[in-house]
Amino acid sequence: MDEVFKPDTIDVQVDDFVKTKSVSRCKDEFLNVLCEDSDDKPVEGEGENARVELDDEENTDESSDEDEIIYSIHNPKVKWNVMKPVIGERYESRHELKLCLTNYSIYKGYKIRFKKCDSIRLVAVCASDPEKCPLS
Repeated sequence: MDEVFKPDTIDVQVDDFVKTKSVSRCKDEFLNVLCEDSDDKPVEGEGENARVELDDEENTDESSDEDEIIYSIHNPKVKWNVMKPVIGERYESRHELKLCLTNYSIYKGYKIRFKKCDSIRLVAVCASDPEKCPLS
């Protein structure tokens, strides 16, 4: 093994288009982040699980302006009504992400359906009436 990682964190680099914050469409912060427009201004990485770490050895070869954001790995043992998906959080499988989104939508009272769930992507859409959808 070249490098050993702590089991609770993974190093990732986030592009600028991911670090954007949109105008609020509904009262739920997680859903607002998912429905961002490309016209938004970039903001610093935020969230309770995001940390910025700089490693001097790595930054000597690369540009010193790049920050690494480390996101936590999802804990599947959390009680169903406390599960909250976090942008950038890592899941063991797409089924674990689907379970987390389902539990979150049930707790918040959102009606969602999974339009696509294959080995590459998971697409969840609003299943309620278009006029009542908080994302419209």
